[in-house]
Amino acid sequence: MINFGITGQESIECLGINAKMNEFQAAMGLCLLDNMNEEIDRRTLLAALYDTLLPDNLIRQQWADEAMSNHGYYPIVFDRVETLKQVQKALNAENIFPRRYFYPSLDSLDFLVEGQCTPVSRDIASRILCLPLYADLAIRDVEVISEIILDVQQGKRCV
Repeated sequence: MINFGITGQESIECLGINAKMNEFQAAMGLCLLDNMNEEIDRRTLLAALYDTLLPDNLIRQQWADEAMSNHGYYPIVFDRVETLKQVQKALNAENIFPRRYFYPSLDSLDFLVEGQCTPVSRDIASRILCLPLYADLAIRDVEVISEIILDVQQGKRCV
């Protein structure tokens, strides 16, 4: 239950919570608050680099002008599930492990309310992938990840 009920890369077995932080971790988190703006600035720079390097046919999250992002995730939506799986496999082969954080769609889980099919949610959840994004991520790593995605989409990389 401490990981939202998530039991594997693509499986959720029950309702859960996010109660992974103990008192020591909370104290360390408080110590790091002074560096939060630097962390966000670095993530912003890396997200902008992804924006520049990744192909235009990928759907990216759009933010309202008055909204602000901390760049906790870098989600991209592919045109087809097959493309997502090919990209994920190619990245995994290079020891790069993007996550499908929003898969499966919650309306497909047996233990939630039945009868509320949300086809848009199911469609997007099946095609969305979150790329690695953290403050210590090297610029070269963003370049490599972007190159792999572009190569797969252009058929230059077989998986």
